[in-house]
Amino acid sequence: MISVITPVLPAHVDMLAQAHESLLRQDGGPDWEWLIQIDGTPERPVEVDFPAAVDDGRIRVAANGDRLGVSAARNRALLRATGRWVAPLDADDEFFPDALALLSEPLRTRPEVRFVFGESVDVFPDGKRLARFTRQPYQPGPVPPGRLEEIWRHHKNLLFHPGAVMFDRTWLLAAGGWPAGTQMEDQDVLLAISTFAPGWYVPHPVHLYRQHRDQTVRTARFEANRESYRRWTHARLVALRTLRGDDPDELRKLETPLPTPEEISTFTTPEWQAEIARQVTAG
Repeated sequence: MISVITPVLPAHVDMLAQAHESLLRQDGGPDWEWLIQIDGTPERPVEVDFPAAVDDGRIRVAANGDRLGVSAARNRALLRATGRWVAPLDADDEFFPDALALLSEPLRTRPEVRFVFGESVDVFPDGKRLARFTRQPYQPGPVPPGRLEEIWRHHKNLLFHPGAVMFDRTWLLAAGGWPAGTQMEDQDVLLAISTFAPGWYVPHPVHLYRQHRDQTVRTARFEANRESYRRWTHARLVALRTLRGDDPDELRKLETPLPTPEEISTFTTPEWQAEIARQVTAG
C-alpha cells in the first residue's frame, strides 16, 4: 500500500481534482490511499468543491482546524497513513501515469532501499511542459548514503525536484517527518534520511510540477528566508553526520552552500527561464 499525502489550504480545495485524476491513472498498479490534510478550517463542506472526496473510498480528508503550516499538515496526514511507503503530492501537482509503480518497484524488490526519486517536468499556465535542470549528476539505480549531500554541497542544488520522491514510512517517521521552521522541508527531510539510508534513482518522469504565480516560493517572505532555510539544512546534516561518527575536523570545514544569483541561473535551462519570465513572473 502507498500512502499519498497532500496538504491543502481551504481556499485551494478545488485544485485537488487534477491531482485526483492523476491518481486514477495509477489504477492497475500498486494499491494506494490518499490522505488529504486541510491546513485550517474549510468554509464549506469539502465535497462541494471536491466531490471525489465522497465518491472515492480511498480518499480520507481531515482538517487541522488552525493554520499550522505545510510541515505540520503533512505530518498529521502521516500519522493517519497505513501504507508501507509514502509519496508526497502537493495539491497543485500531479503524478505521471505509472509513477507509483515506478517509484515503489525498488522499495518492493530491494529491502535495503529506503527512498526512491525520479524526474519532474514543469507545466506552465498555458500547458507547456519543460524539464528544468541543466545537469543530471545521478546514475540510474543505487544511490549510496551521503550521495545527495555531496551533490547539494558541490552543485549548491540537488538538481531534481524533491517532490518526485517516495519514502519508506518507517524511515520518514524516524527522521521526524517534515521539519517546521523551513519552507524547504521536502528537501530537508530527504537529505536527512539519505545521510544514513541508501536510495534509488529512477530515470523517468514521475512528477508534474505546476508553475504559477501563487506559489509559496514566489513570495517575498520565502525569498527573505531562503538563506536561513539553507543554513538549517546544513546544520542538521552536520549534526546527523556527527552522530554517524564522521571526522569532527572535516565537519567543521563545511560551509552552507549559498549560491549567487549567477550560479542559480546555471541550474535551469534558458528555455525554462524564458517561460518563467513570460508566463509566471511577468506583471
